[in-house]
Amino acid sequence: MKKQVFLLFAALLLSISPLQAQSSTSTASSASETDPVPYDLEAIPEGVLDLRRFEIIMFGAMPIVYLFSEIITSTALYAKYQSSEYIPLVGTAEITNNEKMYTVGVTFSLAFIVATVDMILYKKKQREERSGEARRLRVRQAEELYGGIDSNFTPQPADTLTVGENESQPDTAPDDNTSPQTDAEQSELEESSAESGST
Repeated sequence: MKKQVFLLFAALLLSISPLQAQSSTSTASSASETDPVPYDLEAIPEGVLDLRRFEIIMFGAMPIVYLFSEIITSTALYAKYQSSEYIPLVGTAEITNNEKMYTVGVTFSLAFIVATVDMILYKKKQREERSGEARRLRVRQAEELYGGIDSNFTPQPADTLTVGENESQPDTAPDDNTSPQTDAEQSELEESSAESGST
């Protein structure tokens, strides 16, 4: 046994020593090649970032979840044996290896569930942000195309639009054969009717 540990230690020591010799003989020009370069988050695939987030949430939740799984395990044992030794958090009973494995299994399961719920909510938020970005991009393109949008304009649903106090709503729809008049044509018609009325 001691011989195997010694051989393992010697192999580890010998595998590290060439790395140290290589780093001590490097020149200044090769040092600039090995300098750390800041990485770009865009270069990392999104799936890898999501997996890393899942891992961090799962293992970060484990200490808290372990406390709850201890309570769940103690409660289940108390219900099974009906003994005061298994009262959650204050019981004095020795827990067997099977019960410990049950607690660890519950811990991993609950931590996995917490991380999965987090991932679902995170992906939903990402989708909403992307759709919001796409919407802002479409608005920006429309502003470029049509020369800007009035920032004070807020669209209202058709059922909330009201007719002015002095105006009356027509009872019938306009004829299909009448063409809409422009402001210039409308003002010409008003001028001509005013002239004919004054003569």
